[in-house]
Amino acid sequence: MKNLRYKTLAIILLVLLPLSLSAQEDEYWGTWSDVQVSKPLGKFYTSLRVEYRSKDNMQATDLWFIRPTIGYKFTSWLKFDIGYDYLQKPSTLQHRVLFSLTGTLKSGPLSVSVRERYIPYYSVASDTWGNILRSQLKAQYSIPESIFKPYLAVEMFTWKRWEKTRHYVGTIIEASQAVSFDLFYLYYTFDGKPSEHVIGTGLHVELPPRNKSNNDL
Repeated sequence: MKNLRYKTLAIILLVLLPLSLSAQEDEYWGTWSDVQVSKPLGKFYTSLRVEYRSKDNMQATDLWFIRPTIGYKFTSWLKFDIGYDYLQKPSTLQHRVLFSLTGTLKSGPLSVSVRERYIPYYSVASDTWGNILRSQLKAQYSIPESIFKPYLAVEMFTWKRWEKTRHYVGTIIEASQAVSFDLFYLYYTFDGKPSEHVIGTGLHVELPPRNKSNNDL
Protein backbone atom coordinates (compact mmCIF):
# COMPACT_ATOMS: atom_id res chain seq x y z
CA MET A 1 0.00 0.00 0.00
CA LYS A 2 2.80 2.42 0.86
CA ASN A 3 4.60 1.59 -2.39
CA LEU A 4 1.41 2.36 -4.31
CA ARG A 5 1.10 5.75 -2.58
CA TYR A 6 4.71 6.67 -3.36
CA LYS A 7 4.39 5.58 -6.99
CA THR A 8 1.19 7.56 -7.41
CA LEU A 9 2.74 10.68 -5.89
CA ALA A 10 5.81 10.31 -8.11
CA ILE A 11 3.63 10.10 -11.23
CA ILE A 12 1.67 13.21 -10.20
CA LEU A 13 4.85 15.20 -9.55
CA LEU A 14 6.33 14.07 -12.88
CA VAL A 15 3.23 15.40 -14.62
CA LEU A 16 3.09 18.70 -12.72
CA LEU A 17 6.80 19.54 -12.76
CA PRO A 18 7.31 19.82 -16.54
CA LEU A 19 4.11 21.84 -16.79
CA SER A 20 5.28 24.27 -14.13
CA LEU A 21 8.74 24.62 -15.70
CA SER A 22 7.31 25.38 -19.12
CA ALA A 23 4.86 27.84 -17.58
CA GLN A 24 7.72 29.97 -16.25
CA GLU A 25 8.64 30.86 -19.82
CA ASP A 26 5.22 32.41 -20.49
CA GLU A 27 4.15 35.96 -19.75
CA TYR A 28 1.98 34.93 -16.83
CA TRP A 29 2.93 32.66 -13.94
CA GLY A 30 1.06 32.58 -10.66
CA THR A 31 -0.06 30.59 -7.65
CA TRP A 32 -3.37 30.01 -5.88
CA SER A 33 -3.54 29.04 -2.19
CA ASP A 34 -6.71 28.44 -0.20
CA VAL A 35 -7.90 27.23 3.19
CA GLN A 36 -11.46 25.94 3.52
CA VAL A 37 -13.40 24.76 6.56
CA SER A 38 -16.74 23.02 6.03
CA LYS A 39 -19.37 21.41 8.23
CA PRO A 40 -22.25 19.06 7.33
CA LEU A 41 -25.61 19.84 8.94
CA GLY A 42 -27.80 16.96 7.85
CA LYS A 43 -28.83 17.70 4.27
CA PHE A 44 -27.51 21.23 4.69
CA TYR A 45 -23.82 22.16 4.76
CA THR A 46 -21.78 25.30 5.31
CA SER A 47 -18.24 26.32 4.48
CA LEU A 48 -15.83 29.23 4.78
CA ARG A 49 -13.06 29.66 2.21
CA VAL A 50 -10.14 32.10 2.20
CA GLU A 51 -8.02 32.27 -0.95
CA TYR A 52 -4.97 34.23 -2.10
CA ARG A 53 -3.72 34.44 -5.69
CA SER A 54 -0.40 35.79 -6.91
CA LYS A 55 0.91 36.64 -10.37
CA ASP A 56 4.11 37.78 -12.14
CA ASN A 57 6.21 34.92 -10.71
CA MET A 58 4.66 35.44 -7.27
CA GLN A 59 5.95 39.02 -7.18
CA ALA A 60 2.52 40.67 -7.15
CA THR A 61 -0.94 40.09 -5.72
CA ASP A 62 -3.61 39.12 -8.22
CA LEU A 63 -6.52 39.00 -5.78
CA TRP A 64 -7.78 37.57 -2.50
CA PHE A 65 -11.26 36.75 -1.27
CA ILE A 66 -13.33 35.45 1.64
CA ARG A 67 -16.25 33.16 0.73
CA PRO A 68 -18.93 31.93 3.17
CA THR A 69 -21.28 29.36 1.62
CA ILE A 70 -24.45 27.53 2.59
CA GLY A 71 -25.81 24.60 0.61
CA TYR A 72 -28.43 21.86 0.48
CA LYS A 73 -28.15 18.28 -0.78
CA PHE A 74 -31.36 17.29 -2.56
CA THR A 75 -30.10 13.75 -3.20
CA SER A 76 -26.80 11.86 -3.04
CA TRP A 77 -26.01 13.15 -6.55
CA LEU A 78 -27.52 16.67 -6.65
CA LYS A 79 -26.76 19.72 -4.51
CA PHE A 80 -27.31 23.49 -4.60
CA ASP A 81 -25.42 26.22 -2.74
CA ILE A 82 -25.22 29.99 -2.42
CA GLY A 83 -21.96 31.78 -1.64
CA TYR A 84 -20.76 35.36 -1.23
CA ASP A 85 -17.34 36.71 -2.17
CA TYR A 86 -15.70 39.72 -0.59
CA LEU A 87 -13.06 39.96 -3.30
CA GLN A 88 -10.18 42.45 -3.26
CA LYS A 89 -8.08 43.20 -6.34
CA PRO A 90 -5.26 45.77 -6.47
CA SER A 91 -7.50 48.03 -8.58
CA THR A 92 -10.94 47.47 -7.06
CA LEU A 93 -13.17 45.75 -4.54
CA GLN A 94 -15.81 43.33 -5.84
CA HIS A 95 -18.90 41.89 -4.23
CA ARG A 96 -20.05 38.62 -5.82
CA VAL A 97 -22.90 36.19 -5.21
CA LEU A 98 -22.42 32.60 -6.40
CA PHE A 99 -25.39 30.34 -7.23
CA SER A 100 -24.14 26.78 -7.91
CA LEU A 101 -25.95 23.61 -8.95
CA THR A 102 -23.83 20.41 -9.04
CA GLY A 103 -24.74 16.95 -10.26
CA THR A 104 -22.41 13.98 -9.66
CA LEU A 105 -22.55 10.43 -11.02
CA LYS A 106 -20.38 7.68 -9.51
CA SER A 107 -19.39 4.27 -10.81
CA GLY A 108 -17.00 2.45 -8.49
CA PRO A 109 -13.90 4.61 -7.91
CA LEU A 110 -14.79 6.95 -10.82
CA SER A 111 -16.98 10.03 -10.40
CA VAL A 112 -18.04 12.60 -12.99
CA SER A 113 -19.63 15.91 -12.01
CA VAL A 114 -21.17 18.85 -13.85
CA ARG A 115 -21.45 22.22 -12.12
CA GLU A 116 -23.31 25.28 -13.36
CA ARG A 117 -22.45 28.47 -11.49
CA TYR A 118 -24.09 31.87 -12.08
CA ILE A 119 -22.31 34.90 -10.60
CA PRO A 120 -23.64 38.48 -10.53
CA TYR A 121 -20.93 40.87 -9.30
CA TYR A 122 -20.47 44.54 -8.45
CA SER A 123 -17.17 46.41 -8.97
CA VAL A 124 -16.87 49.29 -6.50
CA ALA A 125 -14.22 51.36 -8.32
CA SER A 126 -16.15 51.55 -11.60
CA ASP A 127 -19.61 51.38 -9.97
CA THR A 128 -20.70 48.72 -12.47
CA TRP A 129 -22.55 45.40 -12.38
CA GLY A 130 -21.65 42.31 -14.38
CA ASN A 131 -22.64 38.68 -14.86
CA ILE A 132 -20.78 35.47 -15.60
CA LEU A 133 -21.83 31.86 -16.14
CA ARG A 134 -19.25 29.18 -15.30
CA SER A 135 -19.78 25.62 -16.53
CA GLN A 136 -17.43 22.95 -15.17
CA LEU A 137 -17.00 19.28 -16.12
CA LYS A 138 -14.84 17.22 -13.74
CA ALA A 139 -13.73 13.58 -13.67
CA GLN A 140 -12.10 12.14 -10.54
CA TYR A 141 -10.70 8.68 -9.77
CA SER A 142 -10.23 7.33 -6.25
CA ILE A 143 -7.22 5.02 -6.39
CA PRO A 144 -8.04 1.90 -4.33
CA GLU A 145 -6.10 1.61 -1.06
CA SER A 146 -4.54 5.03 -1.65
CA ILE A 147 -4.86 8.55 -0.27
CA PHE A 148 -4.77 10.02 -3.78
CA LYS A 149 -7.77 11.08 -5.88
CA PRO A 150 -6.44 12.43 -9.21
CA TYR A 151 -8.78 14.52 -11.35
CA LEU A 152 -9.16 16.36 -14.64
CA ALA A 153 -11.49 19.32 -15.11
CA VAL A 154 -12.42 21.95 -17.67
CA GLU A 155 -14.39 25.11 -16.92
CA MET A 156 -15.86 27.59 -19.42
CA PHE A 157 -16.72 31.24 -18.65
CA THR A 158 -19.53 32.65 -20.77
CA TRP A 159 -22.06 35.47 -20.79
CA LYS A 160 -23.50 36.34 -24.19
CA ARG A 161 -20.18 35.06 -25.60
CA TRP A 162 -17.22 32.87 -24.64
CA GLU A 163 -14.69 34.69 -22.43
CA LYS A 164 -12.16 32.13 -21.17
CA THR A 165 -11.56 28.46 -20.32
CA ARG A 166 -9.70 26.84 -17.43
CA HIS A 167 -8.05 23.41 -17.71
CA TYR A 168 -7.14 21.55 -14.49
CA VAL A 169 -5.03 18.50 -13.70
CA GLY A 170 -4.47 17.65 -10.05
CA THR A 171 -5.13 15.37 -7.13
CA ILE A 172 -6.85 15.38 -3.77
CA ILE A 173 -4.64 13.95 -1.00
CA GLU A 174 -6.63 12.64 1.95
CA ALA A 175 -4.50 12.99 5.06
CA SER A 176 -7.39 11.80 7.26
CA GLN A 177 -11.19 11.62 7.25
CA ALA A 178 -11.35 15.29 8.19
CA VAL A 179 -8.28 16.81 6.48
CA SER A 180 -7.37 16.78 2.80
CA PHE A 181 -4.99 18.67 0.51
CA ASP A 182 -5.49 19.79 -3.08
CA LEU A 183 -2.55 20.03 -5.50
CA PHE A 184 -3.19 21.10 -9.09
CA TYR A 185 -1.89 22.74 -12.24
CA LEU A 186 -4.19 25.18 -14.05
CA TYR A 187 -3.96 26.48 -17.61
CA TYR A 188 -6.02 29.46 -18.76
CA THR A 189 -6.99 30.33 -22.33
CA PHE A 190 -8.45 33.78 -22.94
CA ASP A 191 -10.34 35.57 -25.67
CA GLY A 192 -7.48 37.41 -27.36
CA LYS A 193 -5.34 37.64 -24.21
CA PRO A 194 -2.09 35.86 -23.21
CA SER A 195 -2.51 32.42 -21.67
CA GLU A 196 -1.88 31.97 -17.95
CA HIS A 197 -0.36 29.14 -15.89
CA VAL A 198 -1.02 28.51 -12.19
CA ILE A 199 0.11 26.03 -9.56
CA GLY A 200 -2.49 25.68 -6.82
CA THR A 201 -2.51 24.28 -3.28
CA GLY A 202 -5.38 23.92 -0.87
CA LEU A 203 -6.03 22.79 2.70
CA HIS A 204 -9.58 21.56 3.35
CA VAL A 205 -10.93 20.67 6.78
CA GLU A 206 -14.34 19.12 7.41
CA LEU A 207 -15.68 19.54 10.93
CA PRO A 208 -17.64 16.60 12.38
CA PRO A 209 -21.44 16.75 12.20
CA ARG A 210 -23.28 17.83 15.31
CA ASN A 211 -24.20 14.93 17.54
CA LYS A 212 -27.86 14.69 18.43
CA SER A 213 -28.70 15.27 22.07
CA ASN A 214 -31.67 13.85 23.90
CA ASN A 215 -33.51 17.13 23.32
CA ASP A 216 -33.29 16.60 19.57
CA LEU A 217 -35.06 13.23 19.71
